[in-house]
Amino acid sequence: MGCNANKTKSLSTDTVAVDTIKKISMVDSAKLMLDSSDFYMRKGVKKEMSVEATRTKVGIFMDKFFNIYGQLSPADTAEVYEYRLKSLNELIDLQVEQTKKESNR
Repeated sequence: MGCNANKTKSLSTDTVAVDTIKKISMVDSAKLMLDSSDFYMRKGVKKEMSVEATRTKVGIFMDKFFNIYGQLSPADTAEVYEYRLKSLNELIDLQVEQTKKESNR
């Protein structure tokens, strides 16, 4: 009985560890998709890519992002949402800066 109790405890600890790794990797994967999308958005804002090429690349990563995002727990979605808002604010700042540069030409 003592051995079985230790084995059960070990299995539940392993399950928790695996679940934690899955959670971390899902959150990190969602953030990676956002970062990849942002990379192409920045290129588009700076006119380093055509609008169509930017849409295509961004669309690929955002489709993957929303697939992952839909699988996250509410707490994880909040974390990823905050990360996304921060990123969107940075993109807006870049767009404003780029617009100012273009208007000064």
